Amino acid sequence: MSPMGVIPNSHTGPLYDLYDKSGAWTGALNDDDIDALDVATAVYLGGPAGSITAHNCRCVHGSAPNRASKPRPLFLCAYSAAHAIPITNLTAKGKYSEVIVRGERARWAEFDSRPVLLPPDWTKTGYKSIFEHQRRDR
Repeated sequence: MSPMGVIPNSHTGPLYDLYDKSGAWTGALNDDDIDALDVATAVYLGGPAGSITAHNCRCVHGSAPNRASKPRPLFLCAYSAAHAIPITNLTAKGKYSEVIVRGERARWAEFDSRPVLLPPDWTKTGYKSIFEHQRRDR
């Protein structure tokens, strides 16, 4: 269960497709994109048990496959601006979904000019952990 690494400043670069050539959701970069990245610049965010990390979700990030016999623990908290609009209902019924922790509800939305990759329609297949999607022979 190796630590997650992030490539610094990659959040300002290109966005990558997380679907394979057949159109199946993988939740991972494809091998050609990984080969084109300077992965040697990755910074690994290790720490003792109970540590947390914070990174921009558009940063290229990842870790080595989990070879342990138990699942990799993950507690994911996402913070976004009050003017951000959810593009999926995956967290809609969460206890703290869309709770504003600082400031107040926005009256105007702002949009990033870059495209946003949409996730699969989980209503048809049910949601699985991203680790389940990424577990594949490479």
